[in-house]
Amino acid sequence: VAETLKASVAFKWDNVTELKVKNVTLHSPEAISRHLARANPQAGLYGNCPLEQAEVDHWIWFGLNKFGHGDFNTSMKYCNEVLSQSSFMVGNKLSLADLSVLSGLKSNHSFNVVLDKGLCGSNLTRWYSFISSISEVQAGVS
Repeated sequence: VAETLKASVAFKWDNVTELKVKNVTLHSPEAISRHLARANPQAGLYGNCPLEQAEVDHWIWFGLNKFGHGDFNTSMKYCNEVLSQSSFMVGNKLSLADLSVLSGLKSNHSFNVVLDKGLCGSNLTRWYSFISSISEVQAGVS
């Protein structure tokens, strides 16, 4: 998120995950990402309308909870179906939804094995390759 917003938000990478805003310190990557996206609506990372914002919230939750716990194969199948009609998880541009799902997948060893074997579904594979190729995403995960 920080890489996507670097033109409008000053930040520095450090060994500690935190963001200080006034007299409040945010510690979780999700809280930090939500704050940055909401504070910079021009970037569109939190969706462009209340419905898209609700969808983004769903995918943030999904990325956190479904790839580390629960039925991984069902979660992958669901993502593959959602992506059958779209290049993005929400709307027609990169959002926190894409970044959250990508993060959940990248941190799951099972996904990397399935991806290497070509077994995660054509839509999810296409989406994963596309999102991973975006320069701001590459800079944020490197």
